[in-house]
Amino acid sequence: MLSLFTAKPFSLPLSTFTRLFSVDETPFYVSDNAFKKLSQMTADNDKFLRVKVEEGGCAGLKYSFDLDSEKSEDDKVVKQDSGPEVHVDPFSLAFLQDAMLDFIQEDFREYFKIVNPHATATCSCGESYSV
Repeated sequence: MLSLFTAKPFSLPLSTFTRLFSVDETPFYVSDNAFKKLSQMTADNDKFLRVKVEEGGCAGLKYSFDLDSEKSEDDKVVKQDSGPEVHVDPFSLAFLQDAMLDFIQEDFREYFKIVNPHATATCSCGESYSV
């Protein structure tokens, strides 16, 4: 089974991303490619993408991506016009400062990816990181 979500390192120029919100001086970026894929994934339902940072993995922190339908009052919501939403809880947002969510398409796979400029180390599989 192919996973659509990963935390492996990747770099793109910042100009390919849109700064969508700044909460307490905490910017988080989402690419047009990510919104396009989310539109396809959520076209027939009322779900959104929840991005979380959790303890785990070899390096201490890992990203979690889920299609969710239960909203929380504390969620920070990123959306582009009337399109799909990306929800981030306040705890996770603290670790996602200046991070970028993108959707990558390669020859034989496609996946969401977080690019975090504050990640100081990653494990060898790329699934977890530390700050």
